[in-house]
Amino acid sequence: MTPRDSVEEAVQLMRTQAIRRLPVVEGGQPVGIVSLGDLAVERDPDSALGEISGAPPMPNRGQTRTTDTPEVSFAHEGEEQMEEMREETQAEEQQIGQERAHSEARLGSLAVLQRRMRELLPTLPPAVALGHQAPVREAIEVMRQKQLSCVLVVAHGQLVGVFTERDVVTKVAATPLDVDHVPLRDVMQPDPECLQLDDELVYALHQMLRGASRHVPVVDDQRRPTALVSLQAILDELVAAFPPELLNLPPSPAHAIAPTPEGA
Repeated sequence: MTPRDSVEEAVQLMRTQAIRRLPVVEGGQPVGIVSLGDLAVERDPDSALGEISGAPPMPNRGQTRTTDTPEVSFAHEGEEQMEEMREETQAEEQQIGQERAHSEARLGSLAVLQRRMRELLPTLPPAVALGHQAPVREAIEVMRQKQLSCVLVVAHGQLVGVFTERDVVTKVAATPLDVDHVPLRDVMQPDPECLQLDDELVYALHQMLRGASRHVPVVDDQRRPTALVSLQAILDELVAAFPPELLNLPPSPAHAIAPTPEGA
């Protein structure tokens, strides 16, 4: 912009270019700068920029320009202001880039949570189920051999309950229970909440938070168990959705594992 340009022209250029400051140039040299704040307090849209910017005053026709400060000082001041504008622009671009990366990561995690159970079946562990009349010892043995934290309980092939590590601690180990003769139906959690094949993964997370559990069964239309969603499975899916640059962070001294002497 030149000192002769009007306030209205400056406002229009700022709006179209999405900037907050404009250099004022005359004869190829920066002679001042005008900001959005300058334009906000200037009420006359026909005013010249030379009247409200850091530019030297415009001479009248037939007069020579007289200033108390040499012209080179105006040019130097304009260059410094332009450098400040470049630095501010670079900082804003860096912040926008960071916000965009965070937004993309958030959208990626949301897309994962919107996947349906049917899509995730190949990655989910198969459901391990026992009949409701099976003795408690059999369930504990299956959990130990297969390294499971729970088994599903079925009657006539349909899901009727779940038996978890918490039940082992609170209902079996804490009481004088004959594990060889007590059936699972006496110690299981009956009628557990479950998911259908067309339910989204976010509902599994919702049920875990609401029910304070780490597993949610997945059943078909006949309520036959087909898979088991665990909290670990949800975390694995979320981690896979994040960009590598957000996961491959440098080691933090505050979270480093202290070395221990061998044999300690």
